[in-house]
Amino acid sequence: MTERTKAIAATGTYMYGKKSDEGNVYEAAQSRMDMIYADFDNVIVSFSGGKDSTCVLNVALDAAERHGKLPIRAVFFDEEAIAPHTVDYVRRVAEDPRVNLEWYCVPVKHRNGASNEAPFWFPFAPEDEAIWCRPLPPEAITSIPGVDFTLGNRPTIPDLLPFMAHPSAGRTAILLGIRADESLVRRKAVSVASRRYAWQVTPDQRSRWMTKCYPVYDWSVKDVWTAPRLLGWDYNEFYDILEMAGVSHRDQRCAPPFGDEPLRDLHVWQATYPELWDRMVARVPGAATAARYANTSLYGTYTPFVCPVGTKPQEVIADRIRAHMTEAMQAAGAEAARSLIETHFTKTGEPLLLNARHPVTGASWRIVDKAAMTGDLKHRVKAMMAPGFTNYDRLTIGYQAEWLRLWDEGHRWLPEPPTDG
Repeated sequence: MTERTKAIAATGTYMYGKKSDEGNVYEAAQSRMDMIYADFDNVIVSFSGGKDSTCVLNVALDAAERHGKLPIRAVFFDEEAIAPHTVDYVRRVAEDPRVNLEWYCVPVKHRNGASNEAPFWFPFAPEDEAIWCRPLPPEAITSIPGVDFTLGNRPTIPDLLPFMAHPSAGRTAILLGIRADESLVRRKAVSVASRRYAWQVTPDQRSRWMTKCYPVYDWSVKDVWTAPRLLGWDYNEFYDILEMAGVSHRDQRCAPPFGDEPLRDLHVWQATYPELWDRMVARVPGAATAARYANTSLYGTYTPFVCPVGTKPQEVIADRIRAHMTEAMQAAGAEAARSLIETHFTKTGEPLLLNARHPVTGASWRIVDKAAMTGDLKHRVKAMMAPGFTNYDRLTIGYQAEWLRLWDEGHRWLPEPPTDG
């Protein structure tokens, strides 16, 4: 621990997050890092240049110095359509003698929520070189042994993590900036009761030598910004731009804004980086349209699910799925809808309603519709159903009221609602 870190820890001042059994959230993260260095042969930081991975990197640096493990290894997957401030920040990290940073520029599979016709895009894809948002940086690594990047076989970034360390090197911990309060998907990722430690993901059979570790999983978004201020850490100044643009702390992200959720803030890039924006529009199909309409009903945002009397919700959902322009997205939308419906009816025999969420499952036809429209490729829509994050009494009242209303309107795909007595 550095002298500055010791001084701050000695004050007993907690960061904004809840007090941990191990002290404040910084001390808890350091305790986890001590366990990691004791249990694993290799430690790798997955670094994105974002606020969460910045905290992971610095927590790891403090621990590595304490354990005599400097320099640490970090891997960065350059997603091409990123802010100039992100590039500058990652380069500063790469120049830090305490860090051995590997800068990968490979055509991974990314979701494009802006277009039904082109539901994916691939950063630094060779076939698109003429329209890249920016040229390859001088640090670029453009291949990974054992990985096929030909069109049709391209992996996602999570698919690449097992290739970052060979099994012969021993047990490897890869550190990721996953935090429980960032999203329902991420909260569920660290809420598996069967694990020995919530912040470690047990390896599967495909990568038994590698364990995903989340040393800052219990940090709040306020902790993420308090730590750099208190401890003097460098950070990505792109967040200052987002702050000035009025983006909330919880919604500030440095990744490309083309996914189904980040799409809502696509217009911010148009206002803050106009030259980059021109290249982004040419690079990713549908970006210009999404910047204007992503927060409207055209993209299914904040709109109720409508089902005319005499029509079944399943028929509306089927039309949504057929509207996808590719067979792959039709299949993804159908599977996402089927999975949500199946999950609901394994827990209750009560019907799905149009917009009111069921008090036990959290499901509605509106949520199924959103999954069908996006394919729910990262399972974020399904996470909205998690009953542990719903208000049972409030949902029960809303559910019963909508059931009665729909029946009175003549929706006979529903069973008759129960009556008192």
